[in-house]
Amino acid sequence: MRVPALLAALSLAACSSGIKLPALSMPGSADGLSYAEVQSVHPGVTAAQVRDGFGEPLATARRADGSVERMEYVALDAKGDRHRLVLDFDGKGVLVGKQFTGPVLRP
Repeated sequence: MRVPALLAALSLAACSSGIKLPALSMPGSADGLSYAEVQSVHPGVTAAQVRDGFGEPLATARRADGSVERMEYVALDAKGDRHRLVLDFDGKGVLVGKQFTGPVLRP
């Protein structure tokens, strides 16, 4: 199984079973999240699962009630160029939107 597919399967399994995502390597070291890590994030995971898997985000926006509204990570495209991964969460802290600011390339 290819790495992105494996990470996607882990993410889906964690979402459906309530299990936390496994600790992955810290956000692509100092460079940012890898291409595979960016592809592994899918709607339905929680802000806590993302933070547990990828570490502290570059930026976090919170609502007035303290819940996480948005998290941003440095992320690499398939060529290794740095961009942003912007994750939007609903009021319950569940991922509802994902935007990668770079071009969509395949490794």
